[in-house]
Amino acid sequence: MSAPNTIRSLHLLSDKKFLPWIKRTFSLPNWSAFYIVLNPNQKNYSHPLEDNILEVSADEYGEKIILESLHQYDIAFHYFLDNMKAEIIAKSANKILHYWCFYGAEVYQQTSLFRNELYGVYTKRILRVLPEIRFRYDLRKFYYKYILFKKAPVDSLQAAIPHIHAILWYVEEEVKLIGRKINLPPWQFFQFFNVVDIIPPGTKTTNTKSKKILIGNSATIENNHADVLPGLLEIIDKEYTFSLPMTYGQFARYKTRIKTTYSRALNDRVTYLEEHLELDEYYQFLHEHPTAIFLHYRQQALGNILYLLYTGTKVYLSENNIIYTWLIKHDIEVFKFEEAFQSDVSTNQLTLDHASIAKNQQNIMQLLDHQRNDITIRAIENEIFSRKNKQK
Repeated sequence: MSAPNTIRSLHLLSDKKFLPWIKRTFSLPNWSAFYIVLNPNQKNYSHPLEDNILEVSADEYGEKIILESLHQYDIAFHYFLDNMKAEIIAKSANKILHYWCFYGAEVYQQTSLFRNELYGVYTKRILRVLPEIRFRYDLRKFYYKYILFKKAPVDSLQAAIPHIHAILWYVEEEVKLIGRKINLPPWQFFQFFNVVDIIPPGTKTTNTKSKKILIGNSATIENNHADVLPGLLEIIDKEYTFSLPMTYGQFARYKTRIKTTYSRALNDRVTYLEEHLELDEYYQFLHEHPTAIFLHYRQQALGNILYLLYTGTKVYLSENNIIYTWLIKHDIEVFKFEEAFQSDVSTNQLTLDHASIAKNQQNIMQLLDHQRNDITIRAIENEIFSRKNKQK
């Protein structure tokens, strides 16, 4: 049984792979933690994985188990605020504090708030012939309302927000950007990883003599692959090759179309990474790319971007991406694809010099290795103890 002054925390997540990070983050003095993993592939299911880890089905059965257990906790952390977690928040009593551990995809992929702001000119043309992507938000809303008889994700999100004490994330600029579209809970800084999770000890540097260019991080349309291609065709030097990671992405026709388009344009100079690699192998793969282009108009692939910048890769982002603004604010050398790539091709400046690499390494460490989490933890503890004293 927990001591009277122990903060009892519940952590709800949808993927077991994040458990090590979360457990390390909340191994705190005077805190106890219980973890519930929501499994969408099970029905009417509940199974303990460890003493303090329970896996339940992501359905009404699992929801009931969670709602009935909430009274045991002072605080609940929701990692990726999907429909089920939002419903749990909206249905729960006000005695427990709810914190939204932000990912980004819960807004960009579950709602249509940014649907007209994510795609470049050529990618929009592809959207016209892929209705499964173009109308996915409308189809999702229809599916939830008329097949599942539940609220659509955006409606569940809006119903949950008034009951959320704070949104936790480490890029304040992004929270402000989203706040222009939908009212959000108050923002508090929190970084759900240690610097060694992004930059492991012994991390090697990029092979700057390589002529491989990395394009995006997945087979999702938000990579704007079609808008990258015209820039690649400006490269006259045929020794350059191009790598497209495509290990995940739910729309098969988009992936097929991009592979066909790139192969026709670049022939055997383009390769596709379609199998998941072990982490060490993936790092080795990244190290062979001294140039990388991530043409997302939204926050995506942030872990990859930070890692590549640290190892010495010259990274091009879209000028529309709030992460570009955030990195520049922290004096990290990153480049606008729309403005800089073509001129860098003509002047053969597609890699960073040693001084720029050293500068990025120093500033990324300053950005990620800090004590700001401690400030937020103290604020959370004060809020919980204040509420407990009022309830006495």
